[in-house]
Amino acid sequence: MKQAEKRTEEDLIHKINMIEAILYIAERPVKRIELAEHLNISENEVTHLVEQLRARYEERDAPYLLQYDSKGYFLKLQPDIQRVLKLSVEREELPRDLIQVLAYIIFQQYVNNKTVTLTDLKKVFGSRTKKKLQDLEKLELLQLESEGKKLIPHITKKTLELLNLPNEPEDIKAFLESGLKSYIYKMLQ
Repeated sequence: MKQAEKRTEEDLIHKINMIEAILYIAERPVKRIELAEHLNISENEVTHLVEQLRARYEERDAPYLLQYDSKGYFLKLQPDIQRVLKLSVEREELPRDLIQVLAYIIFQQYVNNKTVTLTDLKKVFGSRTKKKLQDLEKLELLQLESEGKKLIPHITKKTLELLNLPNEPEDIKAFLESGLKSYIYKMLQ
């Protein structure tokens, strides 16, 4: 594959991943124009990328559905696994905003192999992010580390146990990429 084609493919994957992350953390449906503006692309390109994301979900039998209505795009859990996740979260009764922060950090750290800083998180979650990180640290779901002026959150073993995730980074990545449904079937065999 030529270098330019490789960069184009990487850019496409990055944009699809960004759409997925935005939809995952959004507390409401996200309009096509909002996605276009956030990613600095056309609405037609958003439509094309969303269809690729939807196809990706169908191919791997993902635990969620990508849906669209008059209010915009949104992710919805498959009905057959919604109950399982609800039970896991209820054990600790974590507020939704803290779950979203954890989910974003896990996705960036294990799927995108990216170290996330407080500055990165503030761009996504706003000015109260540091308080959310401190709350998660008090619950022992994050460990905060200072590297120079950067504050870096690290996922703890307790978080992995709470979310029933494997312990090894490559296993976590495989789990997240393959979808929860196939993981549950594997665990039941």
